[in-house]
Amino acid sequence: MHDNLFFVLFMVWCFLICGCSKEMNDAGREPFIEGKTLVCPSNTHRAEVTNTSYPEYFCVGMEGRVGTWLEFDVNGRLRTKAEYNHDKLNGPWFHYHPNGAVETQGQMQDDMRVGEWKQFYVNGAIRSIKNYKANHQSGNIQLFYQAGGLMAEGAFLDDYEDGPWKVYTPEGKLARECNMVHGEEKDCVIHIKDFQVSTYSYASKERGAL
Repeated sequence: MHDNLFFVLFMVWCFLICGCSKEMNDAGREPFIEGKTLVCPSNTHRAEVTNTSYPEYFCVGMEGRVGTWLEFDVNGRLRTKAEYNHDKLNGPWFHYHPNGAVETQGQMQDDMRVGEWKQFYVNGAIRSIKNYKANHQSGNIQLFYQAGGLMAEGAFLDDYEDGPWKVYTPEGKLARECNMVHGEEKDCVIHIKDFQVSTYSYASKERGAL
């Protein structure tokens, strides 16, 4: 079990995804407007499921879901937008903050995450850049501070940290570097003793895709 900075970093990462943010006032906006005005491809019809925690609107044809799929929060604000083809998620995928700003964006292929995915803070600043292969996190990853600047960088292999990892202070100084092997730290070098990544001001109320 991690009892060092990389474990703390992982916990911060979780907080970034599941933390809290101040919801912005969107008075005057008609609830579910994107769903009510959804235009479906020919030979399909619009469907809706509104008796759930996250109401959704989508298009249905002979081969199942096709075209744009929209998911909302209980207040009628757009929460997720994605594309279906042959009843599977295929194409761009977006998740939004309560204020309408993009929180997560990436690409889906046959219901699986692929390629580069990005997350953003509510103010639009980049929060993370990750890579996926067949729904598994693999490839390079970068995490950023909300005020700007690189927090950490490394790589994943089949959902485990693997290879060189580095952690930086908000001022850009290298604080720690380790070689990760299947999620376990090896051969760490401490450049700044007792440095801890702070969770202060990391804010995002809505859970993203990652």
